[in-house]
Parts: sequence; C-alpha cells; structure tokens
Amino acid sequence: MKKIIFLFVATIALTFVSCSNEPTNSETSTVDSSKFQLKSSSGNTKLDSLYNVMVNSNEYISLKKNREIFIGKMNFTGKVSDIDTKAKLLSWINTNISITDFANYNEAETGYDNLLASEKIVTINNLEFYKELQKEPSIGGSFLNLTEPEPVPTDACGCGSAYSLTMAGIAADRAADYDAATSVTDLSDFDSIDDFAGAVADMNNCYQAAIDQAWSDFRLCIYNCN
Repeated sequence: MKKIIFLFVATIALTFVSCSNEPTNSETSTVDSSKFQLKSSSGNTKLDSLYNVMVNSNEYISLKKNREIFIGKMNFTGKVSDIDTKAKLLSWINTNISITDFANYNEAETGYDNLLASEKIVTINNLEFYKELQKEPSIGGSFLNLTEPEPVPTDACGCGSAYSLTMAGIAADRAADYDAATSVTDLSDFDSIDDFAGAVADMNNCYQAAIDQAWSDFRLCIYNCN
C-alpha cells in the first residue's frame, strides 16, 4: 500500500480526545462492503457486465462475508500497511492475539487460509473480468469507477464529509494496487494466476480493514455529534 495515501487518510481521519464517550462494539459494527459495489460505470459495458457477474456470484458473496467476519475479529486499529501481506497480517495477529476475537492463533491461520483458497476460486472463475480489465488504458481508473463508494446518508457535524474523503483515499489506493498487480500478471499462466489471487487477497483484506476503520470513525463522530 502506498504510504502517501495512508498519510492522507490518517490526516483526515477523525480524532477523539476522550474514550469515555465511545459507543459499544455493537454501535461500531463492521461495515457491509456491499455498500461499495458498482456505484458507477467503467465506460466499458463488457467490463461492467463481467464485474456484475463476479460480485453477484455465490462464491464472491460468501468470500466477502467471510472476509468481513475475519477482519472484524482482528479488532485492528493500526496502520493498514502493517498488514498488507499474509506474513505481516498473521504476525500481527500472533503478537496481538489477546485483543482479537480469535480463540487462538491456529483459528486465525486456518481462517486466513480459507479466505485465500476462496479468493483463488473467485479469481479463476472470473479470469475474463481480469483479462478485460487488462485491456483498459487505465486499469486503476476503470476499477475505481466500478467500486465508487456510496455517499453516507448524513453530514451531521461534518461526519459524512470526513468519511467520504477518507473513503475516496482508500478507494484510490486500492485502485492503484489493482493497476499494479493486474498490469503485470500473465493470466494464461497458472502459477502467475495463483500468485495474483494471493495478491488480490492481501489487497482486499487491507481494503476491508481500512473501510472498517473509516466506518468506525464515522459512527463515533455521529455518536458524539448527537
């Protein structure tokens, strides 16, 4: 993940002096990332159609839900760049297992491996989407248009504006990462596809952690505003 984007995100993220007014965990629950699926168009009708097929498939929906649960169990509040690879993510969990909701490290490791296996299935089943994405003059730009975040329903106390700015930075960073990974991937080679699926898993885990933090900040802002 690119440091400049996360510095930008950190700058605009909301800061609260006292923890005494923080809502309970149920009030800062994990955000449903389905709210950030296909809010605009890439301008390529075939790419749009392939993306719709992918995100509405049973395996993708199951993967997305399991990813949300897994990242939610981490209770991660640090820099997303600290967990942007499998090794770094599992190392963080191992070091901080006591503050997570995993029963033990083995549960977390098994959970991650299951996510990776599911990500590989989704990638292989949707190779046509990635092949079409590779044809785009701006892979990152097209991907960003496909996954534009939905605006939040309220801007009370400026909470919605801060959230939208944070999400814009997160989405742009994710698009840049997809650009870098997709543009150099040989989608005709199985080993390359396998590595690419692992890279996609790392990117999506970071994305989920980042939007969870942004959503928690938004909920905290609304809570204190009321």
